[in-house]
Amino acid sequence: AHWLKLVGGGILGALVFYVVSNTASWLQLPGYAKTFSGWLQALTVGLPGWPPTWVFFLKTLASGGLFTGLFVGAMKLATRETEAREPAAEEESAEEDRPQTEEAKA
Repeated sequence: AHWLKLVGGGILGALVFYVVSNTASWLQLPGYAKTFSGWLQALTVGLPGWPPTWVFFLKTLASGGLFTGLFVGAMKLATRETEAREPAAEEESAEEDRPQTEEAKA
C-alpha cells in the first residue's frame, strides 16, 4: 500500500504539473488559438518546431519515478544502518552503567 501511494502521488503530481504548465503556456503564448482545440494542441503536440508536449510529460513521469525510487531506497538504507547500530550502542551504554566489582577496579 505504501508503494501504491508513492506511485499514485507521483503520477498525480506529474499530471497536475503537466496540465497547469501547458495551460499557462496556452494562455500566454500567441502561437496557440484561444479555443478548446488550441488548448488540446498545447496539451498534446505543442507548437510547430518544438517536441510534442506529451514527450515532456513522459520525461516528467520517468524522472519523478527515478528520483522517488532513489530517495526511498536511500531512506531505507539509512534506516537499516541506524537500526543495526542501535543495539551495539545500547550494549555499550549498559556496560558503562553497571557498577564495577572490586576486582575490575584493581
